[in-house]
Amino acid sequence: MSAAPGPDARARARLYQLAAALVTAGLIVAVLLAVFSSSGSPRLVPGRPVPGAAKTLALFAGIPQQGLVLGQPRAPVTLVEFGDLQCPACATFARKALPAIVSDYVRPGRVKLLFRPLAFIGPDSRRAAQMAVAVGEQNRLWQFADLMYRNQGLENSSYVSDTYLRALATAIPGVNVSRALAARGSAGVQAQLAEAKAVAARQRLRETPSFLLSRSGAPGQAFSPQSFDSASFSGRLQKLLAAAEAPDPAGSPAAQLHGLDDQEDHGHEQVPAQGEHRDLPARGPPRPPEQGKRRHRPLLAWELRLLRWALGRGGPAPPQRGESEHREPHREQRASDQRHLGDIDAGEHGRRHEDQ
Repeated sequence: MSAAPGPDARARARLYQLAAALVTAGLIVAVLLAVFSSSGSPRLVPGRPVPGAAKTLALFAGIPQQGLVLGQPRAPVTLVEFGDLQCPACATFARKALPAIVSDYVRPGRVKLLFRPLAFIGPDSRRAAQMAVAVGEQNRLWQFADLMYRNQGLENSSYVSDTYLRALATAIPGVNVSRALAARGSAGVQAQLAEAKAVAARQRLRETPSFLLSRSGAPGQAFSPQSFDSASFSGRLQKLLAAAEAPDPAGSPAAQLHGLDDQEDHGHEQVPAQGEHRDLPARGPPRPPEQGKRRHRPLLAWELRLLRWALGRGGPAPPQRGESEHREPHREQRASDQRHLGDIDAGEHGRRHEDQ
């Protein structure tokens, strides 16, 4: 039989267990420190180089910006990005798709980009969005957003500090950092953030990144790419550009001349040829005749000549050129008129005879 362990052996065992626990705790702390150090926040110090800054500045160099918009104001197609600056998927879009979109479509003036900052993930998202819009008032928003995507930290770890934001803004030439930091709580910045949130709510957007795509000036249509690479965007962009850049048939010179011909045809009344009867064009919907009344029309020129001839000489009037087609339907009426005129002549002759 083995002897029971003495007090000294039990004490040594407890010491070994405590040492193992301390080693394990030390390893956990080391892992956590490694995670936080890899977040990028400790490496960002104002005035020191920011990782990825050279690529970011080269990507957007020379492209006009106005507030949240990147690209020519008259670009025929608009792509809207709703992004959370803490969002890893948004960073994937910025790395894989955005450079090709900028170089192939934005820089040539065919597409313009609009960034709508959202704060879906947490407090760090809101602090980053406020700074992005404040920098956007100095027309440098796209550089700031791209730099932050390249230097994201652990979500909601409070890494978006004033030091972190100042380091990003300092790496962008032309930014007044103090002015941007002071403008974060301004009414203009808050209005931009509220508008982005309202538009996302109207479009029922529930994730980032989300996109709207349309011809410029038209309502944006939700667009869900299959992935966040450039090929997933180029096909849809090409279709919209083909429709937007196609010549307008209605504006072609031939169509304009045709339109002038139509105006000339409709702007002058056609004069009927001699002997041709043509009704005048209607000037509105015809009014129905009142009940119990007959329509009356003025006498035609040949009817006036006929009446004058009959009153002066009596007897049938010779047919006039171009009037034969109108005479036959009125033969009976004309005979009756002649008999009536004859009675008038006879009465006049009798009165003259009596006077003599």
